[in-house]
Amino acid sequence: MLPQEPTTPVEKDPTQLPHAPNQNDVKKSRKKLIIGIVAGASALILAGTGTALALIYQRPEKVVSDAIMNLMSARAVQSKTTITSNWKVDGGESGTFTIKRLTFDSRASMQSLADENAEVEFTWDGKDYTTKGAAYVADSGDIYFKLSGIKEILSKLASKYTGNPSLPQKAQDDLDKIDGKWAKYTLQEMKADAPDAAKTYSCLIDAYKRIDRDKAATEEIKKLYLAHPFIKLSGTTKSKDGLNGYEITIDKAKASDFSTAMKTTAYFKAVDACNPSTEALSSASGVDQAMTVDSMPDLGPTVTLWVDPWSHTLRRVDAATVVKGAQQDGKDLSLTMVSDLTYDQSVVSTPPRDTMTAKEWVTSFSDFVQDVEPSVVSGSMSITAKANTTTAQTNANMVIKKAEVYYALEGEYPATIADFAKNTDSRLDDPSFTVVSTPPSNKSTIQYVRCGTDAGKVVYYDETKMAPVTRSLSMGGC
Repeated sequence: MLPQEPTTPVEKDPTQLPHAPNQNDVKKSRKKLIIGIVAGASALILAGTGTALALIYQRPEKVVSDAIMNLMSARAVQSKTTITSNWKVDGGESGTFTIKRLTFDSRASMQSLADENAEVEFTWDGKDYTTKGAAYVADSGDIYFKLSGIKEILSKLASKYTGNPSLPQKAQDDLDKIDGKWAKYTLQEMKADAPDAAKTYSCLIDAYKRIDRDKAATEEIKKLYLAHPFIKLSGTTKSKDGLNGYEITIDKAKASDFSTAMKTTAYFKAVDACNPSTEALSSASGVDQAMTVDSMPDLGPTVTLWVDPWSHTLRRVDAATVVKGAQQDGKDLSLTMVSDLTYDQSVVSTPPRDTMTAKEWVTSFSDFVQDVEPSVVSGSMSITAKANTTTAQTNANMVIKKAEVYYALEGEYPATIADFAKNTDSRLDDPSFTVVSTPPSNKSTIQYVRCGTDAGKVVYYDETKMAPVTRSLSMGGC
């Protein structure tokens, strides 16, 4: 047996030996854990706070209230409003009208008091027409106005009464001078024409400009609304085109309180100083409307305010309503409205340059009326004469019918007018006309004459010929 070499103990690698914890390392680990817990808790708290603030910020009542406040304090507001309807009007001899669409475009800016455009689309006797109007009120108070598309409409209206398909050339020339042309009525001209009205108008303009630039006055009205928030929510929130929609109604009691409280504002006082007449003031200021608010009919319109959810800016207003039985024919009247709003302070509004004076515009229109008046009067008389003659013919036919019935029953025609009453079926009981034995002079008198037992005549007055017309009875005439 070979001798074995003595074994040498193998030393372990120090890196593989268990490591005793160091006090400093323990402290650092605890700090990291505490910091992590605190950070996590803080994040949760901040997230919860942010969610709570977001919920408060997006609360429908706050969104709508903010939108109203932002609208009141906006330095410039532009709006385009479109109203559609099925409103049908029977104008009798003038024809049948259906109002299809009305569009109002307001381009308010820092350079003008008003810059308004309107367009009316309607159907007249089956044909579509469009007429436009525009008005501009400069910061100086000068008024500009324009009507477009009136030549075609006035020409047709005149032809309805004259019976002529076209207007006299002179009348057409008169309309060419004003159709689509701007006219200007200056404040100085108003002062010369109507000093009292010009004084009130000038004062109102100055008051408007002064209050419009007074932030304190705006804040005063905003606080009043917050104290009497008469716009209240109804229904659920809707979303469309990135906007939130809120259906609203008007709280009449709060609206009345708001209008009453407005009397204490700088705005009301500034307007009040322009006109001491309470009645006129109520109309001019638009704030003394308590009675009007309380007596507003409940037509049941659906009104929705569309608000930007982030800026709380009112971007659109739409409304729809149906008024039962409001049409002339007893059918329902339906109306819808959509108004889009923008707030662009960079919009530049300038007064029209190529203008005529208001006096020139009025003169041209007056000349047009004078040029067509004789034809219109003559045509109107002709239309009336035709209508009256038709009525007279109808009345004469009724007398002939009753005379024939009498003949069938009695074997002869009535000897006198009183004889018609002998039989129920031949009785003359229409109160709209009278049967006489003398020649007629209007639609309401019909002459009856018996020439023999088997002969007779009925005579009515023809206003288009200015003469009587004779009709013989069936068995024979006179």
